[in-house]
Amino acid sequence: MYGAILGDIIGSPYEFDRGNKTKDFPLFSEKSHFTDDTVMTIAVADAFLSLQQEGDGAKSKLIASLKEYGRKFPNTGYGTGFARWLFLGGKEPYNSWGNGSAMRVSGAAWLYKDIEAVRAAAGLSAEVTHNHPEGIKGAEATAAAITAFLEGESFEDVIRTAVSLGGDCDTLTCIAGAIAEGFYGVPEDLKQECRNRLPEELRAVLERFDQVIGRN
Repeated sequence: MYGAILGDIIGSPYEFDRGNKTKDFPLFSEKSHFTDDTVMTIAVADAFLSLQQEGDGAKSKLIASLKEYGRKFPNTGYGTGFARWLFLGGKEPYNSWGNGSAMRVSGAAWLYKDIEAVRAAAGLSAEVTHNHPEGIKGAEATAAAITAFLEGESFEDVIRTAVSLGGDCDTLTCIAGAIAEGFYGVPEDLKQECRNRLPEELRAVLERFDQVIGRN
């Protein structure tokens, strides 16, 4: 999950073409911050961690976790449709086909041990909001860690390449970083930088996640 969160933080200052579309930029600055992509990635991971211990009520746990974390961190860049669901709506999905389901799903790939379990978890994490078939497929593809990610020679190079493309690059880099972590791993200095830039409540979930998958 470090890859997804670091991608979000590193990409945030350059979202929607605020950079000059180059790979030569400082990885971190005073403008580097986590966004809704990180909050929702943590929310999904926390729900899946609870499910591994308790084993039932998957959909209700996911919905509750998304709403809990989203409302605790309300000003992090949610899209209009998701914000309406988060703050005003009930528990029913709203048929989105956007990329929100893909950017938040990386935890499933680490917690589940076979591809069918990963796909099932990813689909479930998507359909609580993004129940359009395209939204679900996007989450499944990302969680399965398909290796056709952006060209790069290391974790950092993948991140830099993703940022250089411009557009919605915090979300794009969040997704690319999640895949790159599975392939390359994440250097320890970047992990520490990631932890330093998260509030305690989000950092605690990340550290618990690491313990469950055997990193600590």
